[in-house]
Amino acid sequence: MALDTRAGQEHSDERIADALGVSLRTIARVRQRFVIDGVQAAISRGPQPPRPDKIKIKGDIEQRLVRLACSDPPQGRCHWTPQLLADELVVLGLAESISTETVRQALKRTTSSPGSSRPGASRPRPTPSTSGGWRT
Repeated sequence: MALDTRAGQEHSDERIADALGVSLRTIARVRQRFVIDGVQAAISRGPQPPRPDKIKIKGDIEQRLVRLACSDPPQGRCHWTPQLLADELVVLGLAESISTETVRQALKRTTSSPGSSRPGASRPRPTPSTSGGWRT
């Protein structure tokens, strides 16, 4: 590796950051994890901490978004897209500006999966068996 110090030369944090395409702060954090927790902690990524302050759509706005997504789409459209939903939230005055990714994440949080015990935007309905298996 170009930053290997076996040749006897040390490299500055700036050179390391430039070579790896990361910030100086990243270099400092990795070095700190290495000193405190060891090599494995320094080279592996840990889980990101929850950041509830970063959630832009919650509460009443989230409920309005789900109702809007479940309603009929605008005329001439087959379905709601994240961009259409984001634009509609701005038109309704529920958000000053909002990205399609924020809308996607909000809808993902409210949608339940078949294996989930948490209710979401719609509850899974039992489907009748078509296998024609034996009844006991």
